[in-house]
Amino acid sequence: TSESQAKASLGIDKSAAPRSTPSLREQYLGRTPGNGSRTGRQVIERMETEGNLRWNASGGAEVRYVDPVTKAESWHPLNSTDMGHLHDAVKYWNETGRTLGPKHPDVRKWMLDPANYELQPSSINRSNGARLKDRYMPPLGDE
Repeated sequence: TSESQAKASLGIDKSAAPRSTPSLREQYLGRTPGNGSRTGRQVIERMETEGNLRWNASGGAEVRYVDPVTKAESWHPLNSTDMGHLHDAVKYWNETGRTLGPKHPDVRKWMLDPANYELQPSSINRSNGARLKDRYMPPLGDE
């Protein structure tokens, strides 16, 4: 398909076996869009415009990361990045989403809004998420 060709040309291969039991995050918010999705492509375009994504000589994309503590800059291959939320998904759910209900259209709209994302090195994004003390609270809205 053209989307799989586009992913291949960007060096993106985030296919993973589905989980047998979806996490609370997936149950409440739905899946995070991948870098090859429409949302991901919009994030890539924005980050390139901002100077935070560049193309190397071999045609691969690299994402700029600046350590918030040391201010050290590093560049990471696109295929080793995740779509990282600028506002933590669990915080959004607990503050707003849970009043609407699981996968409510407004919750999905938030999850698919490219303005809510930046590409981050996978290891950093996952480590930041694991360090959060917040946990998903049960829904209050209609299910």
